[in-house]
Amino acid sequence: MPITKKDVKTVIDRLENGEYTNYFYLPDFEKPSGGVKLTYDHVKCMNENGFNAKVIHQKSGFIPEWLKDYYPQNEDGTFENIPIMYLDDDKLPISMEDFFFIPEGFPQLMENLAKQKAPCKKVAFCQNWYYVLNALPAGVFWDSYDIYDCMSVSQSQTDYLKMIMPFLNIKNVVGHIPDDFSKPEKETDKKLQIAFIPSRDGGTKSYNVIKTFYALFPYFRFIKFQEIRGLEKEVYAELLKDSAFYVHFDEYSSWGTAPIEAYKSGCLVAGWDGVGGREYMNTDNTWIVPNGDIMRLALAIGNMVETYVMDDVPDRTYEAMEEATLLYTKEAERDSIISTHNSWREDRIKEMNRLMELVNDEGEAENNE
Repeated sequence: MPITKKDVKTVIDRLENGEYTNYFYLPDFEKPSGGVKLTYDHVKCMNENGFNAKVIHQKSGFIPEWLKDYYPQNEDGTFENIPIMYLDDDKLPISMEDFFFIPEGFPQLMENLAKQKAPCKKVAFCQNWYYVLNALPAGVFWDSYDIYDCMSVSQSQTDYLKMIMPFLNIKNVVGHIPDDFSKPEKETDKKLQIAFIPSRDGGTKSYNVIKTFYALFPYFRFIKFQEIRGLEKEVYAELLKDSAFYVHFDEYSSWGTAPIEAYKSGCLVAGWDGVGGREYMNTDNTWIVPNGDIMRLALAIGNMVETYVMDDVPDRTYEAMEEATLLYTKEAERDSIISTHNSWREDRIKEMNRLMELVNDEGEAENNE
């Protein structure tokens, strides 16, 4: 059905009055995921600050089991400020004034929305640069699905996206690190152990680094490496609090929260930045080496441990760790979300005003010749 000036005016009015919905698609993954958690946090923050946002899952009734461990649950099973809807219900009232945010790894959904001529504004929500091109057919980019806008969670990721898709209009947001992480009362309460999450290749590279470290520093073989992947959040936080060190084995993250959680827990950190970690990891706060370099990381871990054992850690290291944590407070998240989504709304209003100039009262394109 043709769009008339009256239709466009109605959309503009709804946008200006905040009468629109922000839909965030999430896959039906039961396993806890940092990216999924960030999206839930994002939606919750939006609803707490005057926006209308909803999570969209695929299968009707699906709710991740771990969700109740993080968010207050109402008596009817719903979650406060996190409304959930489902694609299977086929009742999504998507209108032209609405926004639909799609994770970077789901080009099939992008294609389906394009084929259905969904009238909403479609935005890619990119939380991991590594999956962008891996998920797309060769030679295909998001403009093939009429997507020209993207929300990114780090500037280093944004720089990458701009290189491969220069047509994108990208806005950055940040997440927050919860208050679950804290330092022990006394530094002497720290154990000489190294917390870590295995590398994404099944742990092969991380365990190669660990064995290389023991080979190069045989006098540190008494130091234990403590795996912290897949633990309950309280256990995970307690192990970081107990550990003197954390090693980051992530080669490709969009943001990567674990080093910041380690800083908050008072752990010295060595590792790879995973690209996304370049937002906050540097030579002041981390024994940092090039991504994937096994030998140099093993040496860096040895240097870090020696510096700590000799009580020779510079004050600047702890200062820089603290500075990094301040980038990801609840206040920083709130401010970035409010600013970014107000900017999306302003952009959409400008688009609608341009569209107003191109249609007449009958919904036909104006003849400007």
